[in-house]
Amino acid sequence: MPVRIAIVSKNTTLISFYKLELEYLGGDVDVISAASELSEKYDFIICDDQSFTQVLDVYVGTVYRVTEDHTAVGEEYTLSWPTSVLQIREIYDEASRIGGASADKSLAKQDSNTVYVADEIECVVMLDEVRVKLSNTEFLLLKLLCDSCGEVVTREQIMKSMGAEDGNISDVYICHLRKKLETPIGKKLIFTVRNKGYRTDLKFAGR
Repeated sequence: MPVRIAIVSKNTTLISFYKLELEYLGGDVDVISAASELSEKYDFIICDDQSFTQVLDVYVGTVYRVTEDHTAVGEEYTLSWPTSVLQIREIYDEASRIGGASADKSLAKQDSNTVYVADEIECVVMLDEVRVKLSNTEFLLLKLLCDSCGEVVTREQIMKSMGAEDGNISDVYICHLRKKLETPIGKKLIFTVRNKGYRTDLKFAGR
């Protein structure tokens, strides 16, 4: 199954460059002029600086920002402009390894409270038929919460599991998880227990 990509931009030069290269690699490319028009699931999205914030507000998934700001180059999911063909091939190959936006339908939900691991190496999970790519830290945090079987996981436990000293780091990554998991599902999954920590009723099913 081809890798599905959306290019969100009004910059015709940027659109033509990425569309040509990605279609040459075998990708299925949609060109979208505004983030508000996003209505499908893609393996990844490429957008310009002007569209980046709007895309993040409406879409949960892998989003690459194309920027001429050289101070941002090297940040995760950031592409420099102009972009080398090698960079494009790398992100396309990564999406191909994960398996495509429509892959692993056999992992579709049996239980809406179960998180299925689609790819442990790439930290890809499925919940209610929605495929979500997590960072390594987010994946480990989700597993920690699920393994607690509904009991509270304290901020101290989260900090210890991350090897972190800053207590705010637990709140930051909980926020990341909520955005990636709760937004597409449309329901609360991770609960704050005041002055204690966090809990979830989700279960973790590894492969």
